[in-house]
Amino acid sequence: MKINNRDKLNLLNTHLDSAEALKNIDYQSLDPTLLKLKTSAILSKACNDAETEQDFRRICSIYGKQSPSSNSKLIEAYLEYISAYHKITTLHIFGESSEGTNLIAYNTENELENIKLLNTTSPWDCSTCIAQIPNGELFCFGAYYPDLGNALLIKKNYEVREELPFGKYCYGSSAIYFNRHVYCFGGACLGNDLTLSNKFDLDNNRWIELAQMPQADYMCKNVIFNGKIVISGWRNANLLVYSIDIDSFSIIPYDFEENNFKIVVNLERLYLIECGRNRFIYESEIEDEYTWKKIAKTNINCDIYELNYLYNKGGIYIIVYPEKRYFKFDLNKKTITEIE
Repeated sequence: MKINNRDKLNLLNTHLDSAEALKNIDYQSLDPTLLKLKTSAILSKACNDAETEQDFRRICSIYGKQSPSSNSKLIEAYLEYISAYHKITTLHIFGESSEGTNLIAYNTENELENIKLLNTTSPWDCSTCIAQIPNGELFCFGAYYPDLGNALLIKKNYEVREELPFGKYCYGSSAIYFNRHVYCFGGACLGNDLTLSNKFDLDNNRWIELAQMPQADYMCKNVIFNGKIVISGWRNANLLVYSIDIDSFSIIPYDFEENNFKIVVNLERLYLIECGRNRFIYESEIEDEYTWKKIAKTNINCDIYELNYLYNKGGIYIIVYPEKRYFKFDLNKKTITEIE
């Protein structure tokens, strides 16, 4: 009897209970689409279940060796991305200041502190324009003047290591690290209505221009999910969420009936968090990332660019800045509570 994809998915999840059992799975027989769909979920599960980093790497290396060779580089990049993603406990936010840009750190112990006053200025309170590199450095893109959007590379001790000339000032920008590159997206850029997409090659210290994005006023947040960059933003108060294939850079829009603002977070699933009174958190189906269901009601009344968040095991921490309100969304209980 031919096994269908749903049964294969269940079988794959069952075998993930033991690293040894992974050796017995014939990955070549799995549907390629299904295999790509499960890549980030498998690595996320390994990261959650492994008691030590050695266990985590063993589980993932077994999976990587058994996978089709065409996916091996992507899987290695996922391994680095998700391993680093799980270890992030501090959210960094740029805040406006009369003396420069105030770099603020928020950690999951509900502590907010001013770390460093950078010698530059930012027009927005911004966390999305900051990408965290696995070595602990920060890559900050786009929200700076008068230097027309030069990116900054900030060391772990919060000193500026290098300024990276970009040449175009963008606001509403976002940045994310993946596979030794930082993918950068700008909203409306100086003097035109373009939405820029570029990546910075950390090994060769150079900018690479990518495909033209659909027009957007702001690009609010992006995450890596199933071999793609999922990015949200808005245009003329209408929600935009796109899925961008990392290899081909082909762009697929998500279709939403509602126009109110949402942003995206991920691990095994995607979550959309709405801003405003009596709004909702949505969760994607594991087998179909384009199918959504409402799982919790929210009452976070703020502008989209004021809503910042950090995933930590078991929950999504939401920080409204500069108002300084804190929330935690429990992924298991599907409840959201305000932290006093």
